[in-house]
Amino acid sequence: MRIVMRTKGNGEWRPMNSVAFAMETELQELLAESPSLLPLAEEAPGSAPPVVAVREFGLPGSGQSDIIAFSAEGDITIIECKLATNAEAKRKVIGQVLEYAAFLWQMSYEDVDRQVSQRLGQSLAEAVAKAAPGPAWDEETFRQNVNSALLEGAFNLVIAVDGINEELARIIEYVNSRGRAGFALSALEMRLFSTDQVEILVPHLYGVDVQQAEEVSRGHKRWTEDEFLEALRQGLAENTVKTIESLLEWSHQNADRVVHGNGKQTGSATFHYLSNGTTVSVFSLLTDGKLWINFGYLSQAVPDHVEQFRQALTTIDTLKDLPKDLTKFPLRDIATIFPPNSDALQQFKDAVLQLGRAVHADAAAPAVSET
Repeated sequence: MRIVMRTKGNGEWRPMNSVAFAMETELQELLAESPSLLPLAEEAPGSAPPVVAVREFGLPGSGQSDIIAFSAEGDITIIECKLATNAEAKRKVIGQVLEYAAFLWQMSYEDVDRQVSQRLGQSLAEAVAKAAPGPAWDEETFRQNVNSALLEGAFNLVIAVDGINEELARIIEYVNSRGRAGFALSALEMRLFSTDQVEILVPHLYGVDVQQAEEVSRGHKRWTEDEFLEALRQGLAENTVKTIESLLEWSHQNADRVVHGNGKQTGSATFHYLSNGTTVSVFSLLTDGKLWINFGYLSQAVPDHVEQFRQALTTIDTLKDLPKDLTKFPLRDIATIFPPNSDALQQFKDAVLQLGRAVHADAAAPAVSET
């Protein structure tokens, strides 16, 4: 690749010199500081651009990935950086990035968030909220999408190199041409050119399978109730479907509102109370058969009542192990916590209604003015 440039209004064109990266850490630093350099949105339709990147993300059992990046919508990208002169920038790097994906797969949101907080000094949601484009970003949807990607292993896998080689390009082409994997694999070539006063970076993504990228990062539309119910019936046992349908119908009767999420792979229905204009997110039903208890949101919205709610839930035999940390978002299998012919489901409903009475009593109480 040859690049020439000139100053506007000056007729003299000058060639720019190709600059070699001295170390792989230079590639890491570039992408960590400016994750938007990864042209996913332009070259992989359906994928959102990363806005937050974390270097040397520890994966117990596998070591540390070079970079893990997150989009505002909750897409996860694993990036491994290699120089073209490194012999590992061929077959071995494919195994490395797949290994990192395997060990990130099914990690909890809380474990990911803990590492991000240690690296960045702020939570993942806080970092993304600052970087997210526009005011419409929603933390609840983001958290659900990240959790869904972790559970399903739906990641963008990117090998960043300063020069693509034929062997790496062919391996990526082959992997992407064989069926519909649950991940998207590509190589990012980062070519750097410079003159005395100007630097130009030319990022180019190789091996992107458009259909596959769209499947890994689907459109972020609001699920309808019909779509939610249809997804339940396609993937879950009949008893679990009946339990979720019953709890969803009960939620419509007792919540101040039930909101369906924008999940990419997993649909959700979230039970909300409202208190003086504040949304109180209590729990979410998911189309993968899980129930999400939203202690983290409750501790922000109704801190005086969340511990009482947690204690009420722990009287249920199948929920005795709920964490005492009220910043958590416990995820539980519905078939396990609400077994047939038990009182667990009714006990859960009673605890939710008890919380609702407390929340609504607060909303109805007259404000106390200070004199």
